[in-house]
Amino acid sequence: MNADDSARSAMIAKTVVMLEMQDGMNSRVDGDWFNQERAWYRAIWIECAELMDHYGGWKWWKGA
Repeated sequence: MNADDSARSAMIAKTVVMLEMQDGMNSRVDGDWFNQERAWYRAIWIECAELMDHYGGWKWWKGA
């Protein structure tokens, strides 16, 4: 296994852990969360915005 394969495997493992943790939290809120027809894309948009805010500099209008 080369370095790229190792890094990819590590990223996949971390992603699986993250998704398992999210499933656990969602299940605490609603045991049937997966089968509900909710607009999950909205939550994903918010999470992406929070991620970008963490890295800073994306709110170009704040300096205007």
